Amino acid sequence: MTFIRDGVLPERRDEARKIKSNDAKYAIVHNQLYRRFFSGPYLKYVTFIEARQILRTIHEGVCGNHSGGRSLAHKAMMQGYFWPSMSRDVEEFSRSKQVKELLEKYGINQKLATVSHPQANGQAEITNRIIFACIKKKLEDEKSKWLNELPNILWAYRTTLRRPTGESLFAMAYGIEQ
Repeated sequence: MTFIRDGVLPERRDEARKIKSNDAKYAIVHNQLYRRFFSGPYLKYVTFIEARQILRTIHEGVCGNHSGGRSLAHKAMMQGYFWPSMSRDVEEFSRSKQVKELLEKYGINQKLATVSHPQANGQAEITNRIIFACIKKKLEDEKSKWLNELPNILWAYRTTLRRPTGESLFAMAYGIEQ
């Protein structure tokens, strides 16, 4: 920014050459840095905190439509804003918002489940416990044959009716029971 404002270059030649080559992309208007684009308006550089507020306003505001990452970035640029990590920040913001909205919509209480921190609500542990109990019942004395019996146990688990829904997992996924 000092080169654009004052014309001062760093002493190292490689840094100076890099700054000179990027000079045409930037402009300072009323002490505010802008990014120039070939086919659009000057875009105002904003701080990370300002960027988060802009994303929240575009995504959730009065005219917000909860759009995804690329669309959200495009809308921010059309509003005249830009920051260096825009594409990464917008994808991250959009993904986290979509997950939170989905969890709230279905009343899912999300918790950290394992040491490696995959997100879960405890359902995976319950499912694994049920499958393990079925394997133990089925194989009592012949524990070395569990690999051969696993497909049958999983099929039984998938086609058994569940109390909360009254449907089997297979029927919920494919719409028919076979």
